[in-house]
Amino acid sequence: MNIDQIAEMVDKNMAKRKEKVSTVKNIISEEVPIIEATMKRLDAEPLVKDVFTNADSMRIKNYKRHYRC
Repeated sequence: MNIDQIAEMVDKNMAKRKEKVSTVKNIISEEVPIIEATMKRLDAEPLVKDVFTNADSMRIKNYKRHYRC
C-alpha cells in the first residue's frame, strides 16, 4: 500500500463520516427536547408530590374535624 492509496482511503473514510453528520444532527435535534422535558418533569416532581401530600393531609384533618374522630 502506498501513500496515495492511504490518502484515498482516508478521504473515503472522511466522506463517510461527513455523510453521517447530518443524521447525527437530526437525532440530536429530536432528542434534546425530550431530554429537556424530562429534566423539567424531574424538577417539578417533588413539588407536585408535596402538593398532593399537603392536600391529602388537609383532607384528613378536615375529615377528622368534621366527624370528630
